[in-house]
Amino acid sequence: MSRLLVLLTLFLSLTVPFAGAVAASDHHKTGYFGVVVENDVFVSDRDRHFSSGIRLDLVPKKETSFLGLNGLMKRLMGSTGASRQFLSLGQDMHTPEDLSRTDLIVDDVPYAGWLYLAMGRSRSTDRFTERLSLTIGIIGPASLAGKLQHTWHAAFDFDEPRGWRNQLRNEPGLNLFYQRRWRVPLYEAENGFQMRLSPAAQVALGNIFVHAGGSILFQIGRNLPKDASVPQIHPGLAGTSHVVDDVKKSHSFGWYAYLGIHGRGVARNIFLDGNTFRNSHSVAKRHFVADLQAGIVIHLPRQGFLPPTRLGFGFMRRSKEFVGQRGANKMGQVILTFAY
Repeated sequence: MSRLLVLLTLFLSLTVPFAGAVAASDHHKTGYFGVVVENDVFVSDRDRHFSSGIRLDLVPKKETSFLGLNGLMKRLMGSTGASRQFLSLGQDMHTPEDLSRTDLIVDDVPYAGWLYLAMGRSRSTDRFTERLSLTIGIIGPASLAGKLQHTWHAAFDFDEPRGWRNQLRNEPGLNLFYQRRWRVPLYEAENGFQMRLSPAAQVALGNIFVHAGGSILFQIGRNLPKDASVPQIHPGLAGTSHVVDDVKKSHSFGWYAYLGIHGRGVARNIFLDGNTFRNSHSVAKRHFVADLQAGIVIHLPRQGFLPPTRLGFGFMRRSKEFVGQRGANKMGQVILTFAY
């Protein structure tokens, strides 16, 4: 809870000042607020590597200029289809497998925290949904990850993480992400039952991540929204916990189950390669990584004073990311989004 309060306070302090003059054309009837939480303890007894992540996604009713980036992204992405701005605040934690050791564990990943703010846009047409985001943040003690993990583990009587003094040093981070996800209908019945494939391509450039990859997602359910992206914190794209406006379906009950695989070629991952501009601990990364994802998402229409809500549960299995890694990693995920 303390982690969520710290992140929420920082999120609001950074975004509210830029919500000034807004053109009438930038007003939308519905805004969205989403929370995505990923943690390995949901599905595994191993607390290691990408250990925990939390991200807050905001799709405002009225768009902000956000230092001029919003207008630039509008011009880059084009004007056709439904287009929305999103803002995200998140924090990741990375630890080696043995939390009890105080020395530097040379054959395992470094301790590292990543606190970041992202601004981006999504655009959805009848054929595809695309997202473009710019993420800025800080790696190292300034990310507050070490202090927060100590507090979290103490509160729930988990093993004490004793090696944070070996974490990566403070380093500003800047990353650009782009993704396009297509929709390929396979079957659609009059009662709203649907099946479809959603292939996607994604690229990331910056001092935190450099990778390019693709994925294929199979979805089956009722009243699938246009934008049925699967949120993923690390190393995923921000802003994926909301649903692009679909007025008719937002007033109906819906659900879908998904199964997907994502592969990417990795040129840089700071959580394996270490600090960019100074010597630090690192491990020899693998240049191809694959994720297997499965889960279910439920869309609940407005019920009295309760707003339209999206609730999801997911599972991810990730292939080995560095030489000498013992077994694949598993991650559980919880998504909660509501309209306002």
